[in-house]
Amino acid sequence: MELLDSVRLVLVADPSTVSNIAIRERVLGSSKGSLTKHFVVYDDGHEVAFLSVDLRTDMNLLVIYEIFVPQELRGRGIGTSVLSAAEKLGRDNGFSDGNAYPEGTGLCTRQRTRQRNGEARRMV
Repeated sequence: MELLDSVRLVLVADPSTVSNIAIRERVLGSSKGSLTKHFVVYDDGHEVAFLSVDLRTDMNLLVIYEIFVPQELRGRGIGTSVLSAAEKLGRDNGFSDGNAYPEGTGLCTRQRTRQRNGEARRMV
């Protein structure tokens, strides 16, 4: 499995601009908390995933709620690449800690394993 190093996170301003139906449905159904940010993830100009996070400046913490990769794109390392991009987002915002709270389906195995073991991932 090859990691993608060209993924780009784009903040979703208007869900109707998301062309991938599965990703758009995730955007529309995801939490709308005041601190929650939704990103569509692009690779080589194509929508490949969805990321939902809270940027908790009050706690110096990035909280990852969801990484979703459409079924037809799974098994290519996209979820792992999105997790790395989320960590970079946290570091770029000055955060040193991150937590993942996976629920539902479509989350990368690495997140499920970390949550099951009760680990928080340090982004340093």
